[in-house]
Amino acid sequence: MMTIDSAEAAGSAGTQRPNCVGSFDLVNHAGDGNASNCFRSTQWSPDGTSIITNSNDNILRTFILPNNLLDEPSVYNLQPDVEFDIGDPIYATAISPWYNRYDPNTARLLYSPRDLPIRIANPIVGQEVVASYPLIHSTTEKYITPHSLAFCTQRNSFVAGSDSLISTFDLEQSHQGPSERAATIPSKRKKQKGGGVGMKGIVSAVSISCNQILAAGTFTRNIGLYAMEGIGEAIATFSIASDDEELTGRGVTQVLWSPCGQYLYIAERMSDIVQIYDVRMFRRLGYLKGRQAMTNQRMCIDLRYTSLANGYEIWAGGKDGVVRAWLKSEQAADGQGPSFEWPAHIGKWSLLRVFNPWGTIMATSSGQYHNEVYSNMLLSHRDTDVEESDSASSSTSSPSAPFSPGSPPAWDHTLRVWSFM
Repeated sequence: MMTIDSAEAAGSAGTQRPNCVGSFDLVNHAGDGNASNCFRSTQWSPDGTSIITNSNDNILRTFILPNNLLDEPSVYNLQPDVEFDIGDPIYATAISPWYNRYDPNTARLLYSPRDLPIRIANPIVGQEVVASYPLIHSTTEKYITPHSLAFCTQRNSFVAGSDSLISTFDLEQSHQGPSERAATIPSKRKKQKGGGVGMKGIVSAVSISCNQILAAGTFTRNIGLYAMEGIGEAIATFSIASDDEELTGRGVTQVLWSPCGQYLYIAERMSDIVQIYDVRMFRRLGYLKGRQAMTNQRMCIDLRYTSLANGYEIWAGGKDGVVRAWLKSEQAADGQGPSFEWPAHIGKWSLLRVFNPWGTIMATSSGQYHNEVYSNMLLSHRDTDVEESDSASSSTSSPSAPFSPGSPPAWDHTLRVWSFM
C-alpha cells in the first residue's frame, strides 16, 4: 500500500497531498472540557458551501464556509453560524438536494429527534422547526424515531427508515403522517409468513440512485431495492452475510450508490470492509478491505470524483485517524486494500468520517465517545501534563501512540476542511 506521497510520485490521479485550510475544536467550543462530546455525523450541503454536523451534545451546527477560504494564509478558525440545541438524541439527518446558500428558502435540514416527530429546520436563517411530520405506531400510539432519512430527488417528498418499515412523507403536508407505508416484511414476528419475502430489522441506511431506485440496509445485514424512490415495487431483497471470516459485520450503517447507479457500496459497523454489489445481477462483485472500522460507531464512506476511467474513488476514514482511498474499486473481486492513505487526525481513539462532494475539497471530523473513567483520566492529567498534552494535540503528521497507563490518551474532536488544490 502506498502513502499519499508515493501515490503522487507514481502519478495516481487525485492523490496530491491535501492541505488543512480550516479547523473547529468541538470540546474547546463547548467550554466544558467534556471528552465525551464528539461528532456523530458530518454532511456537506449539495452546493458545497456549508457543513452541517450532529454531535453528542445533541446540537446541530451549520458552518457556512467563507468564499476566500482557500486563499487564507493560515488554517482558518471555523465557527458555527447556526446552532440548534435539540435537547434529545438525533438519530438521523438529511440535507435537501436543492440546498442553495444564497437562497434561504431552499435550505432544508431533515432530522429525527428521539420520541418526537420528524422535523425540518432551516440551517441558514436559524429556524429550528419549519415543519414536522409525525410517525406514530398504530398500536402503541408512540412516536417512531427513524434511523435513516433521505430526500427524494424526483418528488417533493422524503423517505424514513424505521423498524421493518419504510415511510414516505409529502413535504407539503406538515403535521401529517406518511402518505405511503411500505413494510419490509409481511410479519415482524415470523419471517416465514408471506413466504419469507422481505427483510426484518431496523432500516438503518437509505440512499436513492440516479435511476430512482431506493436502497435500504438493515442492522440485520439485509439489503432491499425499491423502485420509484421507495413507493414502487420491491425489486429485490438479499442478505449480505457470508461464511467468509473477512466479510463479517454487525449491521449496515451506510449504502452508497456509484454515479452510474449500477454498483452499491455497503458499509457496516464492526467491519473493516466495504462490500460491492452489482444491482443488475444482484450479486457481490467483491469488497474493499483495510478500512480500520471495527467499532459500533458509524464510520462513513464517500465518493471522490476524479479523472480516472471510472470517474471516482472510494474514500473512508478509520478509527486510527487515517483517511484511505481505493482506486478502481469495482474491480476488487478478491478483496482490495487501499491504494493510498494519509493521517488526518491524531490519536488511536480518533474516529474519522470523510465527506467529499467536490474533487478539490474534503471535510473530516473525528471523535469517539469516552466513558466517565476516561473523561476523569483526561481531566486529571490536564494540570500535571499540560505541555505533553498540548504537544500531542498540535501534531498532525501521524497518529499518536496507543494509550498506556500513566499518560492521557490523545483525543481529537475536531472538524477539518482540506484542500487538494
